Order: sequence, then C-alpha cells, then structure tokens
Amino acid sequence: MDPLSVSASVVGLIGAGAKITSCLWTFATNARDAPQLARHLVFEVADITAALGSLQAYVCGQAQAPGERGALILLEHVLTTLTGCVTTFSDLQSLMDQLNLSPDMGTIDKMKWARQESNIAAIVQRLQNHKSSLTLMLTILQW
Repeated sequence: MDPLSVSASVVGLIGAGAKITSCLWTFATNARDAPQLARHLVFEVADITAALGSLQAYVCGQAQAPGERGALILLEHVLTTLTGCVTTFSDLQSLMDQLNLSPDMGTIDKMKWARQESNIAAIVQRLQNHKSSLTLMLTILQW
C-alpha cells in the first residue's frame, strides 16, 4: 500500500473520530444522567483522533523521524492498527445508531444502554488497545 492510501485512511479515521466525538460529547454533556461509559468513549475516541493526527504528520512527510527510527515500524503494523481502528469505529457507529443519543433519555433508552454496556465496554477496551499501538509507534518515531 502506498503512502497516499495510508494517508487517506488516516484522514478518513480522523474525520470519523471527530464526528463520533462530537456526537458523543453533545450527548454526554447535555443528557441528564448520561452513562459514565459515554464519557469514557468520548475521551478514548478523542485520544485516538489526536494520535492519528500526529501519525498523519509522519505519513505526509511533514515530520521526519530521527535517524533510522522510521525503519523500526513496519508498514504491516501501521496497516493492522489502522484496519483495527476502522473496524472499531464502524462497530461503535453501528452501536450508536441503535442507542438514543438525545439529551432526553427515557427509561427505555437507559435500559438499552444498560443492555449494551458489555458491548460498549468491549469497544472501549479495543479503542484503548489501538491507542496503545499508535502511541507506541509515535514514541518510536519521536524518541
């Protein structure tokens, strides 16, 4: 895969992350008794979006890794992490479509959130794993 395709993937993920963050932030801050898990999702997606923005600088050539640092990260590792992010963002978007994200959460909406809590927690864990991978890559590049 060429750097342009990787760059396009990163840009797409940044856009998706911004959209998801905006939607969840509005819900988490405006909904009365919003689930705490919604706030966790907001912060995890925002962190990944920030890490992707930093990675984008290296992919586009705006930032250069010192010495041979860039060679320490295989393209396969970057692609695997980006693919995981795409899959997780897609799963999160599907889950968000099933839940009511309006500030007027009724009892039924709260029950839907409660029923999906284990799925949401699994998505939070996957987001944390992707964030760790991205952060490790950035640490290698920047150190």
